[in-house]
Amino acid sequence: MIEIVDISEKNLSKFENLIGVFKNQFSPKNIWLGAIANNFPCGVVLSEEDLDDIDTCDISMFFVPEPIRNEGIEKSLFEELLRRIKQKGYKKIIFNSVVDDKEFLELEKFLKNYGFSPLEIVADTYIFNDLDSLLNNKNIQRAINREFVLPKGIEILPLNEVSQILLDKIKKEINVKYPDYYAIFPTDIAKNLKHINTFVAIANKKEIIGWLTGLDVYGANIFYKTFFVNDKFRNLGIGFYLMNFCIKNQALKYKNTPAMCGISNKNSFAKKFNETFFCGVKKTIRHEVISKKNIF
Repeated sequence: MIEIVDISEKNLSKFENLIGVFKNQFSPKNIWLGAIANNFPCGVVLSEEDLDDIDTCDISMFFVPEPIRNEGIEKSLFEELLRRIKQKGYKKIIFNSVVDDKEFLELEKFLKNYGFSPLEIVADTYIFNDLDSLLNNKNIQRAINREFVLPKGIEILPLNEVSQILLDKIKKEINVKYPDYYAIFPTDIAKNLKHINTFVAIANKKEIIGWLTGLDVYGANIFYKTFFVNDKFRNLGIGFYLMNFCIKNQALKYKNTPAMCGISNKNSFAKKFNETFFCGVKKTIRHEVISKKNIF
């Protein structure tokens, strides 16, 4: 028999292995549900109110271990969540999670049964777990071993050394000049993560012209979330300088911390750059997907 329970501060540790780093985002306001079979935690689904729309509920994680899938656990969890969401008066649901190719097909079929829209891939996450493959890449070796002479008037600085005046100017332009898939200060779920290996390009001490954000995923990974260079300066190789500074600093300070980077499908600059720079490096690719449903 499957029992569906609320995940609370009292039983959070029981589901910790299934929730992973999401445990740091627990709040009593969220709808977090866990499945238990024979006193064994066997699934979780996590949801919270949308940051921008109080009428929308976001589902950020839905996980049942592969060996026990298709035994009714997913159905029980999800249907109880939908009941709770409707009970709270939400008018719309956004399913936003990360899956591999196999999970994509399974999830799309599952969500279709509940009236959700077809899954849309909005970003790809590249996970670099093979350290030898990474260190043998010629671009990585160059970044670690060489000193770089920057173009005249250009500086590359860690975020904590950047003038607050310049940062405030950038903050005002988020979602105006710089949408979230470019923004140095993410407005999505990554806003809860701290900058740990973020570098910024500055021109003539007056203007921020690019950045690569390295965020600390609670000590488990460094997540390179946004990568941007002002198109007026791209012919100077600023993207390579930013990447080189980040890689060198990670090799010096965070060598044993795995890296992953998330690239929006709308950010063609970052996608092309990533494919070129990390050519030949072994990596796992997962997809960030979105599906929506209106509640009547």
